Amino acid sequence: MSTTAYREKKKIKLTSLWKNTTKNGIEMFSGFLGDTKIEIWPNGYKKEHKHPDFIMYIVEKEAKTTTAVFESDATEYVKNEPQKTQDFGPPPNFEDSENIPF
Repeated sequence: MSTTAYREKKKIKLTSLWKNTTKNGIEMFSGFLGDTKIEIWPNGYKKEHKHPDFIMYIVEKEAKTTTAVFESDATEYVKNEPQKTQDFGPPPNFEDSENIPF
């Protein structure tokens, strides 16, 4: 496909992504698709050219809690700090690449 033909095709923007680097030096991308957080990681399973370079994951939402604090006659509402998202890193490599469905 030529560059000109690619530019002529109609494109619909889904989201924007931010490039991040983990403590271990692995580059990944994150963003939101609507109100759903997504992350795109390098494919740790890739062993052949036909395997995809990246895998996109939907990230589970963190529970937001509100705690009531009572002092004297006044009532304050304090939001708890959201829990830090655990960094699982990229997925482990497949032992048997023949089971990959592509």
